[in-house]
Amino acid sequence: MDVVSLLTRTLREHFVLLLVGVALAWTGVVSIRALFFTSAHEIVYDGRLSMSYCTRASVCFARYELAIGNTGSESQAAITARVPIDTSKWSASHTISNIAADQRRANDPDVNLATSNTAYVYTLNRFAAGTEFLLTLECRLCTVEDLERAKSTRAEVQASGSVLPGDPRVTTLSRRLSRIF
Repeated sequence: MDVVSLLTRTLREHFVLLLVGVALAWTGVVSIRALFFTSAHEIVYDGRLSMSYCTRASVCFARYELAIGNTGSESQAAITARVPIDTSKWSASHTISNIAADQRRANDPDVNLATSNTAYVYTLNRFAAGTEFLLTLECRLCTVEDLERAKSTRAEVQASGSVLPGDPRVTTLSRRLSRIF
């Protein structure tokens, strides 16, 4: 392989990676800052209505998911996540996993739940680097109005260090790809 064709291929690969990064940032899946830079204390989160279905009788089923990932290199002492939603109609469950299969977490966080009529509030203590917390809220007998309110629900996440919107798994994958190229 001659030098010119090697250089052309390398530039083309870098250009494709740049386009993928711009497309991810443009769609809001990951921020430009989160794509290339990390800090010791960094949380990336994404909350959205992931599924909904309504019958002809206007009875709806909906699922809201909030993914919170510690994409930094250090453990976080405490993180607070608040989802403003009618807790009388929504049931909550959560899972804890690794953000990446080859990045083992040191421990599972201590998870504390506090609810009011208007919000689920989770506190995660000892949130290790490389850990993802996935909160799933389900409403099985919602009205169309409940569904519309859920679509506009925005989770609030507080932690020390950087707190960035975006998908924790996509952010981690994008960073790893950027190191390759």
